Amino acid sequence: MSSVPRGCFGEFCFGGDQVAQGYIDLPEITSAKFVNHPEFGRIYRSGDMGRMLPDGSLLVTGRLDGQVKLRGQRIETGEIDSIVTAAKEVLSCTSLILQPTGSSSEQLVSFYTPAAHTNVANASFDFHGELAALNQQLFAQLSSRLSRYMVPSYLIPLSTIPQTSSGKVDKAALRSLFNGLTQHQLGLVSNNREHGTDEDEWSDSERLVAEVIAQSLNVPRDRVSRWQPLATIGLDSISAISVARSLGDTVNRRIPISHILQNPYVALLARLATENAPDERVVEDEATDSPFFSQDIREHITAQFAEHKHAVQEVLACTPLQEAMLSAAGASSYSNQLVLRLAASSPEMKSHWQTVIDRHDILRTCFVTTTDAQYAIAQVVLQRWEVPLRTSRHPSLEDAVENCRRRVPFALDSQRPPYGLDLLDIDNTFFLVFTCHHALYDGESMSVLLQEVEQLVRGESLPSPIPYTPVIRQMLSPQPSSEGFWKELFKGFVGARRETFINRKQALPLGYTSPPPRPQTYTSQISLGLTAWQKVARDTNTSILALGQATWAILIGIVSGQDDVCFGNVMSGRTLPVSGIERLVAPCFNTVPIRIETNRRMQVTDLLTKLNVLNSKLLDHQFASLRSIQKLVSRPGRSLFDTILLLQPPKKDLDSAIWELAEDTGAMDVRLVYEVIVSWTDTSHRFRWFVS
Repeated sequence: MSSVPRGCFGEFCFGGDQVAQGYIDLPEITSAKFVNHPEFGRIYRSGDMGRMLPDGSLLVTGRLDGQVKLRGQRIETGEIDSIVTAAKEVLSCTSLILQPTGSSSEQLVSFYTPAAHTNVANASFDFHGELAALNQQLFAQLSSRLSRYMVPSYLIPLSTIPQTSSGKVDKAALRSLFNGLTQHQLGLVSNNREHGTDEDEWSDSERLVAEVIAQSLNVPRDRVSRWQPLATIGLDSISAISVARSLGDTVNRRIPISHILQNPYVALLARLATENAPDERVVEDEATDSPFFSQDIREHITAQFAEHKHAVQEVLACTPLQEAMLSAAGASSYSNQLVLRLAASSPEMKSHWQTVIDRHDILRTCFVTTTDAQYAIAQVVLQRWEVPLRTSRHPSLEDAVENCRRRVPFALDSQRPPYGLDLLDIDNTFFLVFTCHHALYDGESMSVLLQEVEQLVRGESLPSPIPYTPVIRQMLSPQPSSEGFWKELFKGFVGARRETFINRKQALPLGYTSPPPRPQTYTSQISLGLTAWQKVARDTNTSILALGQATWAILIGIVSGQDDVCFGNVMSGRTLPVSGIERLVAPCFNTVPIRIETNRRMQVTDLLTKLNVLNSKLLDHQFASLRSIQKLVSRPGRSLFDTILLLQPPKKDLDSAIWELAEDTGAMDVRLVYEVIVSWTDTSHRFRWFVS
C-alpha cells in the first residue's frame, strides 16, 4: 500500500493517536481494516474512496466495499444503486450479495425505498400494484444499461433502509429481512418480466405507442410487447429518428431521440410520452451565442475571401470529425462520388441545384486553416455560390468520371467549396456526377438533398431548411464526464500492431498483389434471413448493431490473435435536441472507438450485453474528438483502430422518372470499412466491404 499524490484517486486511510485498537471480538475484520504501514505506522482503512483536494478537503466518491464478486464476476454495487435512485420514484437504494434460505447459490439483491414512503421508523416489506409497475420499470432500466450479470435477481421495496447506530447500512438487518420473505413474496420481486405486466391490460397510451413503433419499424403489431427491448425488433440510433418523429406527431409533443434510445420499452415510452414533466430543451435559435473565433481572425478570413471576390456570411468552427477528415493526408481522403443516370436531359437541373445551394449553408461552405489555438480549421459560409455545373461530351464514362474527381477543389484553403457537379453526355445518355468531400455531408443529408432536388423537378414546394449552427454548438459543448469515460474505457489497452493486424494480400481476394489504385467494394448477401437475425436479437435481448459489433470484434480478434480489440464505430449524431435535425443537410456523424475484450472464456451473450451497455453510454460521448481520445489514452499520433463498422439502412429509392444510381464510390483513410446494410422489409442482410 503506497500513498498517492494530492488530487489522485485512492482510499482514505487515517493514522495518529485517535486510531482505535480494533473491533471487539472481530479479529478478521480488525486485521483487514487496521494495518501497520512502514511509513505512517498504524492506520485505519476507512473503505471510502475519493480524492484530497488542493485545499485539504476530502471528496468522497464511493466505497471500496461497493465492489463485490458473484460467480467470478466483479460487480460495482454503486453503479446499480445510482441507476435505481435515478428514478424519481426512488429515494434510496443499496445492493448486497445474499444467499436465500435453503439455496446453495448466492444472489444479487437490491433494496430500495420508494419515494411514497417517508418518515417510516422501521423497515418493512410492502408490495402492491403500483410498486409492481415500478419494479418492472427499474428492471428495464437496469437491463438496458448494465451487463446481464450485474442486473439484480430481486428488487425489494422497503419502507426504509435500516441503519446501524453509526449511520451505516445495517446489512445484518437486510439479510434477516430477506431470509424472512416467503417464496411467493420473492416471486413478486424477482427479475422475471415474462410473468410481469405484459399479461396485464394495456393502457391507451401503451397501445398508441405500440402502434407507432410497429408502423415506424415496419413490424407486425403483435410483435411489439410492453417489456420486450425494442432493439430486438429493429430500434437503433437510425430508426429511432423516424420513431421519435412519428411518436412526437402522434402525441403533439417533441420526443427527443435520445429519450427513445434510453427508454427502449413500450411501457417506458408510453409513460414518457404522456407525463407532464417539462420537455428536454429544444435548440431553435442560437444567434445570441458568442462567435467561435476572435474578431481579428474573422476579419482576416473575410479579407482573404474578399480577394477572391467572395462575400462571407458566417465563420464557424468545424466539428471534431470534419477537422480530422480535413487534416488527413492526401487530397482524395474522405471523398465520395455519386454517378446518376438521368432519365432525360433536364434543362432545369442546373437551376434546381442552385436552389438547394441557396437553401443550405453547407453547400456554400469552404474550409480554411486558422491561427486559433482551439479550432485549427474554420468552415466559412459564403453569401453566394454559383452552381459549378460543367457540361461535356465523352466517349467513355469511366475516364470522364475520373476527370470529374480530379477537378474537385482542394478541401483546405482553396477558397472554394470542395465539391463538383458535372453533366456528362456519353453517346446521348446523360449522367450527373456529384463529387463531394465528406466534410460536407453524411448519408442522411445526402438522401435529403437528392429528395429535395426530386421535389423541385416535380414542382413541389420545400419546407424551411434546418440551420447547422445550433448543431455545431451542441457538438462542441464540453461533456464534463467525457475524459473519465474514455480513460476508463481504454485503461490498460495495448492494441494490435498495425503491420500485423491485416495482411494486405489477405485483404484483397481478387488477385491484387498490391493495394489497388482506388478503393474496392466487395458486397455479399448472407443466406441467413433477417427473421433469424431478429430471433437471435430477441433471444439475447440485444440489437442488430450489437450483433454486428460482436461479429466484427470476434473476427478482429481471430485475425490479430489478440483478445483485446478496438474498431471505429460510426454514430449518426442525429440524436441531438434540435428541431428538424432529421432533415438537416449537413454532416452530423462522428466516429468513436469501441474497445472490447473477446476472450474465449466469455460467453457470446455476455459480449452482446457489454456492447449494449457500451452503446448506451456512447450516446453521451458521441462527439468526442478522436485526437483528444488518443492523447488521453497515451497514444498521440498512433491509430487506435484501422477498421470501421457502419450500420445503416438501405439508401432511399430514387425517383426512376428522374434518375437512377449508376455508381457510388468513396475513399476513407482506414484500411477496411465493414458496412452492414439492414433492410427491415427484405429477407436478408447485405454486407458491403470497402478496402482502402
